[in-house]
Amino acid sequence: MDSHENYRNISPEELSVLKMNGCFSDEWERVKVQDGFDPSRCRNARFSGDVKLGAMNGIITDKSGVPVKCGLSDVHLHNCVVGSDVVIQNIGDYIANYYIEDNVIIRNCDR
Repeated sequence: MDSHENYRNISPEELSVLKMNGCFSDEWERVKVQDGFDPSRCRNARFSGDVKLGAMNGIITDKSGVPVKCGLSDVHLHNCVVGSDVVIQNIGDYIANYYIEDNVIIRNCDR
């Protein structure tokens, strides 16, 4: 994913949506996204270090068969690469130094 995909800076419009949704970074220039990234799918996310985010516009079905809208909520990501169509929700502390593949669900964990 990271070695062959193109990432770009967050556009001013995307940044406005992220901030409106409670997202925060001290260094937004270190947060990169792929085309297909939908900032409306990020809520209450904090970014630090170098963060790369894949496209977020799909729905993924969890192991119990429940469809979940892809995106990030209530998470702090530090130096992470996050694949496309991922669900990360309700992380009590942070996720640091991870490479998260496409179509992954991470929910309700501490660190």
